[in-house]
Amino acid sequence: MRLKPSTELKRPLPDEQDKEVDRFLADERAKMDFHEDRWLYWIRVILLFFVLLMTLAVLFTFVFHIIMPQEWRWLSIDESKYIRDLAVTIIAGLIMSIVTAYYFKKR
Repeated sequence: MRLKPSTELKRPLPDEQDKEVDRFLADERAKMDFHEDRWLYWIRVILLFFVLLMTLAVLFTFVFHIIMPQEWRWLSIDESKYIRDLAVTIIAGLIMSIVTAYYFKKR
């Protein structure tokens, strides 16, 4: 006469249960990180687009005041100088960021 195995032996051992729980929690954390990364990506894209539009507006205003006749200009000479300084700062920052990104990407 053979004894039937106990149903308790069919359940995973405590160490295996812990591993399953750890795997489940790791999968859930990875899903949360993916969703968070996706939201941060879109926030960065929107902010970069906004900064691009503002930069183009400043540069357009600067160029407009250089090439158009005096009657069409709405900024004073001092304001034009401020716009010029702002445009130079934007261009310098853009060049530095491109060079930095290229340097670190290459390494």
